[in-house]
This record gives sequence, C-alpha cells and structure tokens, in this order.
Amino acid sequence: MKKALGVTFSFIILLFLLFPFFFLKEYNRFQNHLKSYSSKQAIHLVFAGDDGYITPLLTAFTSLSLNTKTPIHIHLLTNGFSPQNQKLIENLDFKLKNIQITMTLVSNELFKAFPINNRWNQSIYYRYLIPTLLTNTNKALYLDGDILVFNDLSSFYHIDLNNKVIAGIQDYFEKKFLSRPLFQDLTLYINSGVLLIDIDKWKEKNISQKLFETTAQYQDKIQYFDQDVINLVLKKDILPVSFKYNALQGAYTPFNKTIYHYSGKQKPWKTKKLDYYEWYKYFDYMQMILNDENWPVQSYLLYLIRKMIYYPSFIFKPKQNEA
Repeated sequence: MKKALGVTFSFIILLFLLFPFFFLKEYNRFQNHLKSYSSKQAIHLVFAGDDGYITPLLTAFTSLSLNTKTPIHIHLLTNGFSPQNQKLIENLDFKLKNIQITMTLVSNELFKAFPINNRWNQSIYYRYLIPTLLTNTNKALYLDGDILVFNDLSSFYHIDLNNKVIAGIQDYFEKKFLSRPLFQDLTLYINSGVLLIDIDKWKEKNISQKLFETTAQYQDKIQYFDQDVINLVLKKDILPVSFKYNALQGAYTPFNKTIYHYSGKQKPWKTKKLDYYEWYKYFDYMQMILNDENWPVQSYLLYLIRKMIYYPSFIFKPKQNEA
C-alpha cells in the first residue's frame, strides 16, 4: 500500500512539473483538426457501423483526426443511419479538415443466414466486402468502431506485408481460441478488430467468396463469428505485427500504444470506469468540435486526474480483458 502511494505521489509531482508542456501540446493537438485534407496523400481506413454505434464511431474519428499528421480517407460501411445521425457524421466530416468520410451502403440481406447475437450484429461481416467496395486503392486498414487512435497510422499502413494477404495482431486469448477442435491446425490466431489488407492479393485469392462459404459451412461451430472465419480462411496468409497496433483493453500496458481497442463486453459509452479515461477525453473533444466550442480545459484537467489515479492502479493491479 505504501509503495502504491509513493508511486502515485511521485507521479503527481512529475505531472505537476510537466503540466505546462502537456497543456500546450494538448491545446495544439485540439487546434490541429483544422489541417487540410489531401486525396493524393491520404491513406484509406474502413469502419463499419449503424445507429447503435454512432457515439463510438464519432469519438474514434475525433481521436484519429487529432493524433495523425497523415490525411485520412474513411470509408464507413453501413446499413444506414437515421437522418439525425447522418447529419452528425456530415458535420464532423466538415469540421475535421484532415479527414474525409465516405459512406457506403451495405445490405444486411447478404448476411441474413449468418450467426449473430446480442453483442454482434451483421455489421461484423461487412469487412468481408472491403476489397470489392474500395476501388481507388490497393491497400486498406480496417478498424473496429470501439477503438481510439493515439499516433499517426502511416507507419503501420505502409509496412511490407511480405506477400501476405493481411496483417493482424495476435489475440491476447490466442491459446484459448486455438484449443478448440476446429482450430487445431492453426499456429496463429489474430484479433479481427484491426486488419491491414492487401486488396490486390485478396482479390487474386478470391478471399471474399471463401469467407462467405466458410461462414456458411461452420456457422454452427464458430463462436467468434467473423474472427473465427478470417483465421480459418487466411491462416497461411497473415502477417503478425506489433501489439501496439491493437492494444486490447486491459490486456496490455497503457504505454506506447498506437491503437487502443475496447474489445471487452463492457464499453466506455455504456459503463463508467476509471480505465476509460482516454475515451472520455475524446468524447468530450468530439462534442466540443461539433458545437464549435473552444478547447475544454476542464475536461483535460479531469482527464489528467483520472490518468494520475489509473496508472498506479494498472501497475499494481493489472486488469484482464474479456474475450
């Protein structure tokens, strides 16, 4: 207990000394959403969602815009949004000048026979269609909507895939997943929430058709739906990359992460928890930008306080993610 208090006190002193630096850096970060978009330099990101995911999507887009120097073209795959939510997306697209959002309609009829549950709906299968829907790029980075982006993604986007079809991050519960009979021939199991896709090789190997066929074939045996199927179909065509590109909630250190993934059953927009402090900050920023308000000093101070409390608790009582 004394050790934890000592670490907390030391962290508070250090934070106090560095506060002017943090303050100025964060203010500049918030102002940088006015950077201009360039289609020639843009990298292509794909998200999927509907009205039920509007809040996390807008929050993710905000974190992406504020923390990247690279222009981003976001392809948002959806079965449709309400007029109100459509306007929110268009408004944020207008105000985040370094990103461009293109919405593409996908019919859920394509996946009506595929398994879903209360946690995952048909939108989890939209990633099957990415290479057929994106015609202006030979590479795309798919991200789940329950993520935050903390650093520029260009280094990840431009990695050499070494003739593999996709790059992904080894799942924290890999041993559990591979222990199932269906996966006894696999040596790698990735989390499907972050996928870097070589579109040309995907098409060359007819991956979309194989994903549809495998989902239909094993629909009574797969437990993690699209993720299980992607690992089954692409088992020899996956390049494993650093955990920092898909740091799963509670499973990895909060330091040095580029993409943070709230992959557990509990979500920040539904449950108030201390370790969601980062998400609350970008949620507040998103609202401020939509409402044309200035940088929220109070919100940032609250973020620092939560961060101060959370870091020692993470070090001394590591949390476990839920599969």
